[in-house]
Amino acid sequence: MNKSYSIITPIKNEERYIASTIKSVLAQKVLPEKWIIIDDNSTDRTNQIVKKYLTDNEFIKLISAPKIDIKEVSARIAYLFNYGYNSTTIKTDLIMKLDGDTTLPSYYSEFFIQLFNEDEKLGIASGCAQYNGIKEKNADKTLTRGAAKFYNKKCLEQIGYAYLSRGWDTIDNYAAQSMGWYTKK
Repeated sequence: MNKSYSIITPIKNEERYIASTIKSVLAQKVLPEKWIIIDDNSTDRTNQIVKKYLTDNEFIKLISAPKIDIKEVSARIAYLFNYGYNSTTIKTDLIMKLDGDTTLPSYYSEFFIQLFNEDEKLGIASGCAQYNGIKEKNADKTLTRGAAKFYNKKCLEQIGYAYLSRGWDTIDNYAAQSMGWYTKK
């Protein structure tokens, strides 16, 4: 049985990129069952752009985050991801954390669903980023990227969600590995 997935996207002032991100998700060969976009009090046109897509795509939900006093950007993103996860019921097997400025190839979700279907102990997986057409160096194939990473829901819950600290998207890999999960980039 193919696993289903949901997406959680923390955003703040992403008017330059959010439409491309949304279009890339809508172009996926396998669409998410739910996409929770958490706005962190944007002051630009980010919300208006997201709202254009809500009517025709009922699986997309835009929610506003409460004002929080977390200055460190990475910890703030982790908090917003956790807030999105806990603010609604997610019944899918997989959760993708997706940045609001990330564009995915159309096969991205299908590829990772297949990986998780093949290995019940796969806890976290992601691809490699490209910047201006240059693929990042992949020194450690077990440390996933935070921009567009998939979690096995059981693994995410077992590790206690995203850690509210700088480097949360590395810490979660080590936490998962220490609990017997595989992580893969």
